[in-house]
Amino acid sequence: MSRCIEKEEDIAATQAQQVVCGFMVRACQQAIYDLALDEEREPEVRRRAIAALREILADWREARKSIRAELGGRRATFTAR
Repeated sequence: MSRCIEKEEDIAATQAQQVVCGFMVRACQQAIYDLALDEEREPEVRRRAIAALREILADWREARKSIRAELGGRRATFTAR
């Protein structure tokens, strides 16, 4: 396999990762929103779930930012918590 093809495959894989991160960011945002409006669950349970989802959301945003940097030719800096 030529280096050019490997590079194209790497770019395609990185772009796919960026799409997945975008979906995960939106899913976390929607889950937080849904929990915030849910009046049937215990308030403390909702609060703890939202806090956990906010941390997960921050990690997905950081991962997406790092992938964008990599696609832009800059060095990725993502470190999961």
